[in-house]
Parts: sequence; C-alpha cells; structure tokens
Amino acid sequence: EECKMLAPNSPTDVTLDSDLLVNLVKQHCTSTNIQSVNEDGVLAGLEYCHNLCQQRACCWIPAFMPGNCLNTDPDYCEELENCEILLSPEYVNYDFTPVDRAADDDDPTYNNLMDD
Repeated sequence: EECKMLAPNSPTDVTLDSDLLVNLVKQHCTSTNIQSVNEDGVLAGLEYCHNLCQQRACCWIPAFMPGNCLNTDPDYCEELENCEILLSPEYVNYDFTPVDRAADDDDPTYNNLMDD
C-alpha cells in the first residue's frame, strides 16, 4: 500500500521510483548534507531530506495510530533508515521559513558587525 505524503505541495509531490528514493535518502539524509544552507538562510539539505522522506511518511506515524505502515511492512520503512535523522530534537520542529534579512537592516548591532 502506498503511503500518502504529509506535505502535498512539497517539491516531491511526485512519487519517486523506490530504488531511486532509497538511493537519494542514503545520499542526502546524512548529518553532513542536511546542514547545507541556501541563500534564504534555510537548511536546504534538511528540507530536501524532509521532502524525500515524506514519500513514506506512514513509516514515521506512531505505531498506535492508524496509517502506520512500519508494523505492516517493516522492510518498506527500514529502507529509509536515514530518515530517522529527522527525528533528532534539533530538526523535529524546524521552521523552513526564509530568514528575514531585511529585519537585520534595522538592527544596529547587526549593522555594526557587518561594518567591521
């Protein structure tokens, strides 16, 4: 049974081939890769990993809740074991909103640091 994505408007709104998904998760969902930051100050690597792992979001639903597929198909979930990095406390509630750099212009402390 195919898992439904939690974020239907994410860039990965297309279901990826299983082998491709597994390889991408292994490659991108590492402690080093998720730390990459984009021009908006957002952890782009974390966001990319998050979007990939959404393909099998049912694996991360608590076992006692409906829709969990870990209990019914553990191999399906274990293929994406690197997604467990998203359950680390520093990433669980990460806000993917771009950093408002315009607000820094009004901050004299920030401006003084930037003038040095």
